[in-house]
Amino acid sequence: MTVESFAIYFGFFLSAFLAVGGALGVVLLPNLVHCAFSLALSLLGVAGIFMLIDAPFLAVIQVLVYVGGIVVLILFAIMLTGRMMGKGERQFNKQSLSALIFVLLFFAILIITLWIDWGAVKPLDDTTATIAREVFQNYSFPLMILAVVLFLSAVGALVLARDKS
Repeated sequence: MTVESFAIYFGFFLSAFLAVGGALGVVLLPNLVHCAFSLALSLLGVAGIFMLIDAPFLAVIQVLVYVGGIVVLILFAIMLTGRMMGKGERQFNKQSLSALIFVLLFFAILIITLWIDWGAVKPLDDTTATIAREVFQNYSFPLMILAVVLFLSAVGALVLARDKS
């Protein structure tokens, strides 16, 4: 085993441990703030896997948008609503059976997807430039609509979370 292959294996197992361990923390921890930080760890693990499969653009977007944006938004929502789960709260609710059904359905779809031969994927020459050209030339109007929807969602969350007194 060379040093390079050892580094790749080490990076994969570290990223996989972060992704799976963080996901388990999201589901199993009773405190919502701890769950949000576990989600950040899980998303960082996914970003590490993106780096290992030679997709640095997706890794950077994963860190900037999901870890830096979505997790911070979740933390703001928790802080604004003041809702924290403690020891008195139940970890599982009446939706456990339906969640189990959806997990089994997800694994069935995953197995079917992995079983299908998708053929060889032709790599692009310059992925980042191609994605940027598509987003800012061909999909600029949907991108602006998405920005307005996200802004209105943030304003709506602030209105709902404000103190009525």
